[in-house]
Amino acid sequence: MSRQERIKIQAKNIDAAAGEILGVLEDTSKGNVVYFGGWHGFGASAALKVVAQRLKSSKSKFDKVIHVDCSVWKSMRALQKAVAEELELPQSVMAIFNRHDEEDDFNGVEQGSRGFIEDIRVKIFRMLVNSTFVVIFHNGSKQCIDLYECGVPVLPYLENKMLWTWHGRFRLYLKLEDLDLEHWELDNMHRLTDVCLHTSLGYETEELRDLVYVEAEEVAKCLGIAEPDYMNHKVVRLCILYAWAVRRTISPTVVDMNTHAPNCWICDGIIQGEVNTAWEIGDSLQRNMCLDWFGTTINRETICGDYPEGKNELIWFDKKIIGTAKNRYSPEDLAFLRQKRSMRKELHEYLQESTTDQLALLLTDLAPEANRWDFTTHQELLKDSTRVLSPDVTSCFIFSQEEPRKTTSIILPVGMFQHSQSRKLRVLHLSQCTFSFASPPFLCCKQLRFLLLDHCTNTAGKDQPSHTEDISCFQKLWVLDLRYTYWYWLLSENMKSLMADLRELNVEGVKLGSIRNLCGGRPSLVILRATDSLVPTEEKDTNNQAPFPIMSSANGLQSSSLINDVLPSSLESFSFINKAETYTEISSISFRGCSRLKSILFRGDLWSLKDLDLTGTAVKTLDLRHVLNLKRLILLGCENLCAILWPMESFYNFFLRLKVLHISTIRSASSIQSNWEEKGKEANSATRSSSILSFAAREEDMSRDASFEFRWHISVRDARLLRSLEPFFEKRVFNIYVVIDSSRASRVSAGGSKVSQGIMSLQQPDHYLYARDVIFQGHLEDGAGNKDTTSWIWSCPPGPTPFVFASWYIHIQDEEEMQQQQSIFEGTSTSTALPPSYISDTTCMLHVHDSQFITHIPWPQNSFWESLEWCRVERCPELCSVFATTQESGCKIFCELATFWASQLSMACYIWNWRGISQIDGESFRSLAFLHLDYCPRLIHVLPLSVHIATLPRVETLEIVCCGDLREVFPLDPKRQDKQEIIEFPELRRIHLYELPVLQHICGSRMFAPKLETVKIRGCWNLRRLPTVSGNTTNQPKVDCEKDWWDNLEWDGVEMNHHPSLYEPTHSRYYKKSHLSRGTVLR
Repeated sequence: MSRQERIKIQAKNIDAAAGEILGVLEDTSKGNVVYFGGWHGFGASAALKVVAQRLKSSKSKFDKVIHVDCSVWKSMRALQKAVAEELELPQSVMAIFNRHDEEDDFNGVEQGSRGFIEDIRVKIFRMLVNSTFVVIFHNGSKQCIDLYECGVPVLPYLENKMLWTWHGRFRLYLKLEDLDLEHWELDNMHRLTDVCLHTSLGYETEELRDLVYVEAEEVAKCLGIAEPDYMNHKVVRLCILYAWAVRRTISPTVVDMNTHAPNCWICDGIIQGEVNTAWEIGDSLQRNMCLDWFGTTINRETICGDYPEGKNELIWFDKKIIGTAKNRYSPEDLAFLRQKRSMRKELHEYLQESTTDQLALLLTDLAPEANRWDFTTHQELLKDSTRVLSPDVTSCFIFSQEEPRKTTSIILPVGMFQHSQSRKLRVLHLSQCTFSFASPPFLCCKQLRFLLLDHCTNTAGKDQPSHTEDISCFQKLWVLDLRYTYWYWLLSENMKSLMADLRELNVEGVKLGSIRNLCGGRPSLVILRATDSLVPTEEKDTNNQAPFPIMSSANGLQSSSLINDVLPSSLESFSFINKAETYTEISSISFRGCSRLKSILFRGDLWSLKDLDLTGTAVKTLDLRHVLNLKRLILLGCENLCAILWPMESFYNFFLRLKVLHISTIRSASSIQSNWEEKGKEANSATRSSSILSFAAREEDMSRDASFEFRWHISVRDARLLRSLEPFFEKRVFNIYVVIDSSRASRVSAGGSKVSQGIMSLQQPDHYLYARDVIFQGHLEDGAGNKDTTSWIWSCPPGPTPFVFASWYIHIQDEEEMQQQQSIFEGTSTSTALPPSYISDTTCMLHVHDSQFITHIPWPQNSFWESLEWCRVERCPELCSVFATTQESGCKIFCELATFWASQLSMACYIWNWRGISQIDGESFRSLAFLHLDYCPRLIHVLPLSVHIATLPRVETLEIVCCGDLREVFPLDPKRQDKQEIIEFPELRRIHLYELPVLQHICGSRMFAPKLETVKIRGCWNLRRLPTVSGNTTNQPKVDCEKDWWDNLEWDGVEMNHHPSLYEPTHSRYYKKSHLSRGTVLR
């Protein structure tokens, strides 16, 4: 390990320290990486900020100054993005972050686990490698970070510099757990740091108080909210002092400040203002400061004096550390550590006391404010049973210094709160206290905002006040925390209506009959935490036998048609944790109507939970890894849903137990209609080259395309959500039925002609590019009164009948407003969210209709569609090529496809197109029996036959209508065209061709159809040959065509079974003359 240089900073304020730090950075003889820890954890962040401001505002040797403040740590990805923003990288580069974040959202990657992006790393490196720069880095994480991994080349042989500090703001002596790092992490921290700047220990309290002032002001500016008058440094320091007072006095197991710090600050009145804004400020303030002040992380230089040189590392005297240090220190060093280890307990107590006392001195100007917080132990109450709370107290904590199971409850003095009628007490925390639930001593506290009752018991049998009692003290509660306290009256219907302003409810160790019982009828509830724990019999309250108020049965949520007021619509966060060894009684939970619900946490043994309904919630990632016995999951209208995390242990058993799965992430119909109306004109005039899709629609549309009931019905806005379903498809025990369309609000109204209605209500195009298109449409209109024109068009065969218990229904819906994801399709950059390939592998039915924006069926290029049996594509005006070209040669694709129907694809040039890129296997399309296409005016060909596909052995029906550019239906590979081979279609029975003016061949120059029965042809003036037939004179094919066309056909002769006498022609009285030549583009 290289020796680390230590430099003492003499400055005792921010500005002076910034000047000295700048001198170190400008000194080329110093190392590249400089660390500054501030004054006992204070002021480091503010000093770095001043250094950055000075470097940016004046000329220096550095070309670039990169200031990256990650004091509030999020992830490596957020760090890299902050660097990119400082470098002002182009918007196209910044968009890469959004795409990767979206991908991680759909892959279920947690925010804190998102790493660096390699493409961005390369761009940052190329921008910086030839420049001289300085990086000022606030590292708010708990790990050592090498910025080279981010793309910033801070390297020894370059003149670049990095100044950094660690672990955020207000880190007054880091807690032991926070520095409980592996030895390699400590090694990295010092290996990557060349210079460590430390401050003098001999400063005055007044000087340090100024640093605290600056730090508080810094936090106030970082809140990210418009600075209200009351949110200044004094408020921040009061919040710090409050948290310090609680941490110093009460065990974290009794008061969890990580949960309740913002609640206490706001309820006590330190942070004021509008309720929602106040909680935003409180939450932000908590993120911007380090509350883990206690524990002893000890610097050797501070404790051990002149410790052997070269060992400038942080270490604490613990057996664990001594053990791990054996491989890193000499025997002499270890002997010294063991000698000093005996001081550990003394040092711990000394540092803890000195640290807290020091903080108290730093905040002495706030002492009058701190006097309003009362901390009373059980021991103090035993000594003074007549204790009366001061009328100025705003927060009161009564607690035991022992563990709950070792503590005997203390009886709360009846008159303890009698002076609180001055209405100042706002926060009340009672732990291990006994009082009368029928007449609690705090009834006179009219301004209570926060009430926490932990292991409290009743002195009498009655658990609710009489009608004569004034219970208005509960009326203004914002936070209620009930832990192992069986005061069920607080959760009754009457109290729900009284506590109308309750914002947060925490319940632990209380019998939970139903989640609905906890929060139903609480209109303002935002956060609900329910923890079910097994309470030992000897700890149960025998004086309180009132049962939990049952307002609905535990199975009351089995039906999907639940009322919407089960849970309050204001609910944003829900936690359900079972700490007991037995199952919880909750079997069903419904969040219908909770449109603001974003966070759901399930932990513990939740085997009894079988029914979960999150319809209409705003959940982004649903974690079900602890919900093992779920039988019914409903996720309708979950617009923000990106990922579902399933229980992976014994997943197959979980899959067998899950009987119903309904997912829909489509937006509401009103939202779609509004967006469509705003963008309608733009959408109609723009030339779209992108493919944007979403999956399905409103709840009432869930089964409108399905004539059968599905137990698994998937309807998602973004196909990437289907990645979460991959575990279900590994077994492949079911088939998928897929439908694709646009939302109803975005569809263009269908055409009204009689013929159009006869051919599946053909949709009129918005415009025609070529004169011939107008002619084709005119043919349909002119023939509307002639039954012979359209009566012979075959109906589409029905799709395969699903096995309901083993089939999935997926309804795909495209929307123009979808966020775009770059992909490559046919060599063209498009915007699409592609479903995973395993979906195509198990899809047996595909119906694409009325999709206004897709340019191709959105599936990965190498999808083989090995299970697809039935496919119908219609009324998709922007579709250019139906299926993507496979990149693999010799692959088997569409082996089970029996029916293909395409209708009104006005821009489609190809259905399938290999373009010589690959040669598919001869087994491909082996099952194709029915092929229909109508009104595809730009279609050039349908299905090229590769070298390996000798024929289509099962095709029975070939029907093509109004495809003006179609030249050949089944073009042969160029290697086969020169052979003049006869292509046999052994099962072909029906050929129906209508208005194909440039069609020259069906398949090659010659084809053989021994079972041909009917041929109906209109307007195919360039087609000169019919297939060779069997020669059977008793069952001759019937040919319905124009006489002029029949008279111009080419024949090979009777001996080749290709002669007019082998057919039975009939000629309709209505037929069109030959087509007009292509005209100019209409404008």
